[in-house]
Amino acid sequence: MVEVAGINDFQVSGCSFQTQTLSGSDDANLCYEAIQLDILQETHFPGYTSEDLATKNVTIDNCTFTDVPRGVGSHTTMLNNPLDTISITNCTFKNCDSAAIHGMNWINCTISGNTITNCARGIALYSIRTKGTYLASTLNSSTSISVKYSTPASNQNIVIKNNTITCKGDDAYAEHMSAAIILCGLSLDSAYKNSDKDLCDSLPAGNYYISGATISGNTISTNRYGIYLSDVRSTTVSSNKVTCTGTSSSDVYSSITVTDASQNNTVNENTVSSKNGYGVYVNSDSTVKNIKNNSVTSAGKDGIRIYDGSVVTTVSGNTITSPKENGIYVIKATATTIGTGNKISSPGKNGISVYGSSATVKTISSNTISSAKEAGINVDKAGTVTTIKGNTIKKTSSHGIFLHNKAIVKTISSNTITSPKKDGLRVESSSKATTVKSNTISSPSVYGIYVYNSGKISTVSSNTISSAGKYGIGVDKGTLTTIQSNKISSPANHGIFVQNSGKIKTIKNNTIKNGKARGISIKSVKCDMTISGNTVSSCKGEALIYLNPDSTKYTIKVSKNSLTGTSSVNGIYGLGCKVTISGNTIKSANKAVYLTTTVKGTVGKNTYSGNKSNGVTNGSKVYKNVSTPSSVKASKKSSTSVKLSWGEVSGASGYIVYRATSKDGTYEKCSTISKGSTVSYTDKSLKKGKTYYYKVVAIKKSSNEKITFKSGYSKVVSMKL
Repeated sequence: MVEVAGINDFQVSGCSFQTQTLSGSDDANLCYEAIQLDILQETHFPGYTSEDLATKNVTIDNCTFTDVPRGVGSHTTMLNNPLDTISITNCTFKNCDSAAIHGMNWINCTISGNTITNCARGIALYSIRTKGTYLASTLNSSTSISVKYSTPASNQNIVIKNNTITCKGDDAYAEHMSAAIILCGLSLDSAYKNSDKDLCDSLPAGNYYISGATISGNTISTNRYGIYLSDVRSTTVSSNKVTCTGTSSSDVYSSITVTDASQNNTVNENTVSSKNGYGVYVNSDSTVKNIKNNSVTSAGKDGIRIYDGSVVTTVSGNTITSPKENGIYVIKATATTIGTGNKISSPGKNGISVYGSSATVKTISSNTISSAKEAGINVDKAGTVTTIKGNTIKKTSSHGIFLHNKAIVKTISSNTITSPKKDGLRVESSSKATTVKSNTISSPSVYGIYVYNSGKISTVSSNTISSAGKYGIGVDKGTLTTIQSNKISSPANHGIFVQNSGKIKTIKNNTIKNGKARGISIKSVKCDMTISGNTVSSCKGEALIYLNPDSTKYTIKVSKNSLTGTSSVNGIYGLGCKVTISGNTIKSANKAVYLTTTVKGTVGKNTYSGNKSNGVTNGSKVYKNVSTPSSVKASKKSSTSVKLSWGEVSGASGYIVYRATSKDGTYEKCSTISKGSTVSYTDKSLKKGKTYYYKVVAIKKSSNEKITFKSGYSKVVSMKL
């Protein structure tokens, strides 16, 4: 209806444009817009000379566009000479079968306060295109002009704000991405050759991105994409309200999409919903600085998805409600921080998921996740997370935190996990975690912390686990090197459970109380381990510490534990194992130490009180502690030998002499004396001028001679040669 080109200061105000149709012929298809901002190309303006002269300072205000293919726009441009200073404000667009506003190569542009209703596309701004872009050398045919790629301005000053947009369907005339607001650059890896000069010229290689836009305060309802950024840089999308509905369950349209290597963008404080797609979708090697303080409701896929080589610095403060899949999903992409106030409720899958070998997240922290249908935080398929800390996870239908399929996490700390329907934390299938510490896990339906099926954790320490539906901490076909200083209360089964060739090195300084079964249970394992310094009380299984590794090849050292049982619960119960048991305090139990005749090893001095059987029950016999040798003396036998003597210990079958070269050094066994009546030993072949330190232990064999009972160490004596 109106076509202008090469004009400076063009104003249209208070006008009405309506009932424009296209016949469908090739010529008609050049006349989409009711107001077209064209270029000076002689076939477009017959009788006029072609000239590389851009239109500038366009104001279109308070106009109405009804039943037209496009309201305002351009579908031609000149390379390196954009249309400059375009203002489209307070206009009404209705029933546009293509787009309300379709701009090409615009800078210093303001589109605000417009109402767009029932249009295929709302506001669509493009850089150059392979159709419709002309070179200065063509438009100025009388001169020879060399045209090269010129980097677009970093701030093109595009403002799209406070528009109300209702869109549906697809463009009736061309294959354009259908979106309420779309900004789209173009990247050419090689020069574009076009044989049809009526469409455009050949273009030099380069990235013709859009940069420096602000999209804010818009209200959008669409059954296609909401806001779509493709090859766009340094752009802010904020305070928009976007509702995407789709037309069928197969439609995947996102409220906000950042794709195609877009860089350095920000998505903040938007309110979005997407019936069948993503709330916020970052894709295809794009970078986003912040996805912050957005409200995402009823996403048909993930609330926020970061995908396919993209990088997001911070995802924080977002509220995500009832997505059909994950709340926040990082797949084959990178995020630095997911945390500080994200609230995710009722996701159809996981609250936060990191998936794939190229998926990495530095920190997942301070998020609140509730009622996830799968895990609260899920790391899968070799995904990597450095730190998971300070998160609150409630009422998940699966695990609170789940690592599987070769996932790697360095630290899991200070998380609060409440009422998961499976495990509080589960590591399995060749996944690895270095440190699990200071987490609070209450009322898990199965395990508090579980290492399963080739999963590995180096250290589990200082965690508080209460009211587990089965076990506090479990290792099953997995590896957990150290379990230390954890507090486990009221498990429905064992406090700590290691089974099925699970591997563990140290269980120390843990507190376990009020369990309905064993405190510490070791079953079917093949490794040496130490169980020391633990406090176990008021557990109701057959033993506070239960040892049944099904092998006497490996040694289990049980020392310095404090065990308080009941009249029906044994302190330490061992069968089919090799043990070293010493320094434990056992009280109020049935049998203080109960070792079947299949057990071999050493039992040292323990403290017993108030047990039905104070001592070590082995077969049908009870063995008390062996008394410690007294009156130990050292004398110089010669310049290279020392004679030791001590008082005979009643019932002893022999003695062991230990020697060190400093009082607090490492004492090594230098002799075992098999007869209890022999109470002296001469240590020979020593070095002149050195001082040697000694201590002596009395020993006694069990009836089947599989177990050696040892006294405590005598006082240390010394001799200088």
